[in-house]
Amino acid sequence: MYFKNHLIIFFAILSITIGQSVDIYLPSMPSMVTVFHTSQALIQLSVTIGLIGYGSVALIYGPMSDHFGRRIIALVGLGVFISGSILCVVATNIYILLIGRALQGAGYASASGVAAPAVCDVYSGQELVKVFSYVGMAMALVPIIAPLLGGYLQHYFNWQAPFIFLLVYGVSLFILFYKYFPETNKSIKQGNIHPLHIVKTYLGIIKHPRYLGFIFCSVFIFCGEISYVITAPFLFQTKLGLSAIQNGWLIIVTVAGFSCGSFSSKLLCKKFNVVMLSVLGSVAAISGAFAMLLLALFFPMSVITIILPMIFFMYGVGLVYPNTGVGCMECFPQQTGSVASLGGMLSLGIGGVITSTVANLHIDSQLSLACVLLVLAVISLLALLLLLVKKNKIKAEPKN
Repeated sequence: MYFKNHLIIFFAILSITIGQSVDIYLPSMPSMVTVFHTSQALIQLSVTIGLIGYGSVALIYGPMSDHFGRRIIALVGLGVFISGSILCVVATNIYILLIGRALQGAGYASASGVAAPAVCDVYSGQELVKVFSYVGMAMALVPIIAPLLGGYLQHYFNWQAPFIFLLVYGVSLFILFYKYFPETNKSIKQGNIHPLHIVKTYLGIIKHPRYLGFIFCSVFIFCGEISYVITAPFLFQTKLGLSAIQNGWLIIVTVAGFSCGSFSSKLLCKKFNVVMLSVLGSVAAISGAFAMLLLALFFPMSVITIILPMIFFMYGVGLVYPNTGVGCMECFPQQTGSVASLGGMLSLGIGGVITSTVANLHIDSQLSLACVLLVLAVISLLALLLLLVKKNKIKAEPKN
């Protein structure tokens, strides 16, 4: 029991690295535009380039951890993350920062290939469900704590302070894992890491319409969330004159909507299946985006006209994430490691590409933000419904 309880801690602190790396420096972005003498779009690209870095290597970590073990792959990923953090701290121009962010993303991608498989090595059944619930609660706190901490670091120090924090965090985590993280994989060297086998496995997963329906529903909702995350600091601080600390506190309000959605999912899962709850989440997100659009048309931009509809949007996000995640896993119950790695790549890789496009749109008003959120939420719902309909048609076809 002592070993298992400590494994939960390892799983949680590795998993939340992703959220911290994205959220902690958001309040510093307006300041970084001035420091680097660059554009808002390039600074916003620093968020999406990290996601692209994640997506570009996410598929590698899962099979590698199956073959070489969880411990060594975790240490390799943390080493890459530390290297990227150092580059971000010493960056003298935007291009060095972007390289550092790409390395950070490539480093924290190891979480998808190590954390969940390590816990699955040790837990099963109801115990496994409970562990994922605990980690989910820890990850829900990151969007609250990280931007708030980042706001104070920016206010009392400078833009480098959040990256110094990430560097210290990465080094501490590396030392912790090196000294105490046990090897949980009992089948080292038995996994097939031949490139053709890996490609065949992933092709088999990505051809499944039901899987694609769930994953694309999650991806486009995620793109909406990230679009808000990279735009809000500029609307609140540049347009409305709020401080970095105030911007950090406002994140708490929207995360409250996410938490309510997650809590509702736990209550409603007894009556509704994952498809219905995913649809409900997408509809809630559409409602929030549409409400923001209406408020933008009839009222001047303010904190209230942005935050209130965003709470409904994030409520939908809180419903979509857990149910699309379970839906994906149910498609391939014997290949959850590959499913998790592919899902991470698609979510953060494709999400990074889409949100980099959003960054280049130079969103500087509530109306344009609302339009982007509405389009992405509608695509999320359509992707889910159309691909599930296709799956049902395939099932209904008579066999020859």
